[in-house]
Amino acid sequence: MSLSDRVIKNVFFSWAYYLISLLCGIFLMPFMVHRLGDTVYGIWILILSLAGYMGLFDLGIRSSIVKYVAELHANNKQNKLNELINTSLFTYGFIGFLILGITIIVSIYFSRFFQINASFINESRLVLLLVGLNVAISLPLAVFGSIIWGLQRHDIFSAIEILVLIIRTVLIIIFILLGFKLVALAIITLVTNIFGNCLRIYYAFRINPGLRINHKLFNRITLKLIFNYAFFVFLIGISTRIISYTDSIVIGIFMSVAMITYYSIALKLIDYSRDIISVMTSVLVPTTSELDAKKEFAKVQRLLILGTKYSFMLTLPIAFSFILLGKPLIGLWMGQKYASSATILMILVIPQLLSISQYMSSVILQGIGKLKTFTTFILLEALANLILSLILIKHYGLIGVALGTAIPFIINKAIILPVYICKVVGQNLIEYIKKTTILPLIASIPYVILILLFKKTFYPKSILILIAEISICFLIYCAISINLCLEKLERQALWQSVKKLFPRSITIEQNQDFNKTISSYEDRKE
Repeated sequence: MSLSDRVIKNVFFSWAYYLISLLCGIFLMPFMVHRLGDTVYGIWILILSLAGYMGLFDLGIRSSIVKYVAELHANNKQNKLNELINTSLFTYGFIGFLILGITIIVSIYFSRFFQINASFINESRLVLLLVGLNVAISLPLAVFGSIIWGLQRHDIFSAIEILVLIIRTVLIIIFILLGFKLVALAIITLVTNIFGNCLRIYYAFRINPGLRINHKLFNRITLKLIFNYAFFVFLIGISTRIISYTDSIVIGIFMSVAMITYYSIALKLIDYSRDIISVMTSVLVPTTSELDAKKEFAKVQRLLILGTKYSFMLTLPIAFSFILLGKPLIGLWMGQKYASSATILMILVIPQLLSISQYMSSVILQGIGKLKTFTTFILLEALANLILSLILIKHYGLIGVALGTAIPFIINKAIILPVYICKVVGQNLIEYIKKTTILPLIASIPYVILILLFKKTFYPKSILILIAEISICFLIYCAISINLCLEKLERQALWQSVKKLFPRSITIEQNQDFNKTISSYEDRKE
């Protein structure tokens, strides 16, 4: 299978998972909020935020596995690959026991840090223990998912994720309807994650028959290799978690757990839009590693241009929809009680747009292993985020927390990261901006005008009308942006990509390789 075919297939299955995840999330969040109440749901989000910090004990090893599995497989080094997997597996096993101990300690002092009603303390502690157990088990088992990811079989990985998601969603709905709450949510999450990891173990051995698990394959030299790369990924993980989870924790400390619910509604919509791009770009980490291992640097440059442009094209209509229709969207989705979350959404959407559009930059840097300077930038962003949130929450409440997140985002993602990635891959900055942002912005002007016309003449009074209006505007935007933003070769490749998803409709002559789109970069440079 060619590079282009793998990318197309992986992106398709990743988007399929995203779409199902989006549909489940859109239904599940209002269902849980209204059934559980603001306080109980806020406690659940708070505990998940703490679990996100437990994920720091990943130490960046998972990203190392993906990178080195791709490189070792490309160079047919199965013995080294087995050493990598066994070293990672047994390292994770030790970390898992450490997480269990920390979880027990945190659960004991849980009520001292957060403003939680005394009637929920014991239940919250039990839930925290179950969530911590889930993290401790998931870390070592995640090695097998990373093998699948590194071998670029995202179709298998996404199919397992879809199955687990559907089972988990159905179980959550059933048990909440039966009157169960936090403990049931934690048990369902634990059991379904174990089930999913068992499937990943099976398929990891199936797609790589040479895989062997033996403690004798633990190798200190391999461990050093892993951590040489993983150290910077770990620091990025710390920064990302500060940016992603600290807001909820700060709100829980200085305000109340109920207020976390209002903030998380806006954040959830941002997460949905972020996932659209992350599922497209994240599949390219092993692809980039493979290209880097083969010294095909021109193709890496082309991936950067295409990936950033497509990300920006997809993100723009989402961002403008949130800005212009955020209040009716939240009111119709969650209820008018939560419509005030639209203010938080408007503050967060612009910096998040800039961040999402730069996902391809971080993917390239991870794939080629250029993380030292990038890590410094994101650490400074996280530190600024934390300090500003702590200062501004005292004066502006939830809006202050949102501003504390937004300001560092804009500085890092809109200015620093584009300059740095162009320097690393040898891309002219002006040409980069011109090819990735100018035309998508022009193409989005009709979309904004149409949204405003719909809002003024047919203000959405139901979620179906809102979806219909956005869909009409989006289809027109797609027609304009495809013709304006894509080169002729890209449009041909897009059409061929669609056809490849339906093999019966394609002839041998029509089956042109999308590699032409990537490879054409070398010809154009001349």
